[in-house]
Amino acid sequence: MGSLRDAERFDSTGPIGTEFRGVQLAKLEADELEEGKRLAAERCVLFFRDQQMSLSEQVATGARMGTLPAHPADREKAAEG
Repeated sequence: MGSLRDAERFDSTGPIGTEFRGVQLAKLEADELEEGKRLAAERCVLFFRDQQMSLSEQVATGARMGTLPAHPADREKAAEG
């Protein structure tokens, strides 16, 4: 599997959403993750097809991408409690 720059890329709609094929998120270099973050800010949604990651690789890859905001349902529970 190649890098983010070498992956097949398809814009899902005009302004929103980009799909990548032929790239494994867990294998991306730091500069490629930064490129992905910039693209996510621009396109709002990124799709990475056919990922082959263990649960620990998913956690590690997510940590490399930064802190995720709380899910809306979790925010509501916290506000109620």
